[in-house]
Amino acid sequence: MIHTYSLIHDDLPCMDNGRLRRGKECNHIKFGESTALLAGDALITQAFDIVGVGESVDCKNTLKCINILASTSGSKGMVLGQYLDLNFHLWSVSEENILTLYKLKTAQLFIAAAKIGVTLADAEDKYVKLAEEYAKNFGICFQIADDLIDNDVDEKSYLNKSQLTDIFYSLNSKAVSILKNFSGDTSVLEALNDYIKSYLN
Repeated sequence: MIHTYSLIHDDLPCMDNGRLRRGKECNHIKFGESTALLAGDALITQAFDIVGVGESVDCKNTLKCINILASTSGSKGMVLGQYLDLNFHLWSVSEENILTLYKLKTAQLFIAAAKIGVTLADAEDKYVKLAEEYAKNFGICFQIADDLIDNDVDEKSYLNKSQLTDIFYSLNSKAVSILKNFSGDTSVLEALNDYIKSYLN
């Protein structure tokens, strides 16, 4: 729901002014700008409603999950990332700034998913931090792959393809190595890393 809200708002005329999303008319094109804005608002609030009513989860962990969602999707996470992306012309282009943007705008939802999963498993804090680090690296790789596939790198005058490809492989390897710290079956996550890597080949 939070992902969908972010896409609806990202496509609005005041943001990226998109017209197509996944081959179909954007929400604001089909239903109007005000409806699209309200749809996004409804989705993000409904997401928190769902998290808050989990009956089989310890109340302490439920509160942690709400906090994770708020921090990753709010003014210190996705919202900040969107602001920085819209105002990237004010930035100096550097590897550090690009990775900061990717971490905030894209990796935050991966971080939320990973941290919530580990939190609901009642794992120790060190594993929550490892899950966050894994998801950060994977999320940045995801955005790099997306930009390279869409040729957004040249259009936005970010780092060149060679630089981003090198960063991708480095972070992808780090993500996979982090998974070795977990005792459970991480083969699905490893396969996910291989899957996005295949788009660069």
